[in-house]
Amino acid sequence: MPGAGFIRTGRSALLCSRTPSPIPLETETVNAWRRIGIILLLMTMPLQAAIIPRLVGHWIGAYRGQPIDLQLNGDGTGSYQNQPIKWQVQYGQLRIDRDGEVEVFAMKADAETLVMAGGEMATLLVLVRVSEPPEPEVADE
Repeated sequence: MPGAGFIRTGRSALLCSRTPSPIPLETETVNAWRRIGIILLLMTMPLQAAIIPRLVGHWIGAYRGQPIDLQLNGDGTGSYQNQPIKWQVQYGQLRIDRDGEVEVFAMKADAETLVMAGGEMATLLVLVRVSEPPEPEVADE
């Protein structure tokens, strides 16, 4: 068979073609990693959506002796120190946009507290919920 050769592996010999495969192994590996990345990204999306309802509400605290007032509305708007903001959760981080300046905070929230780190803060900021998020409206039947 022209163009074919034998590869010896231990006690056996394999017949192999010397012509390159149509899809190089590197391309298959890259495609596999892309699929894994897409799957992982899709797996985190439900987690992001689950965090948002917990964050909606009015939060207060203090940072370096200064009072902090944060209002997060369910539509992605709100206020920080009575100034309008837009907010969103992306990859488990709270992103606050104040007039085009975006600060990103690592955060952890439960029913009563919101702990934030990042942005221009040198220490953790612990906020306490003042008001519950509004109940979702139920359509009349």
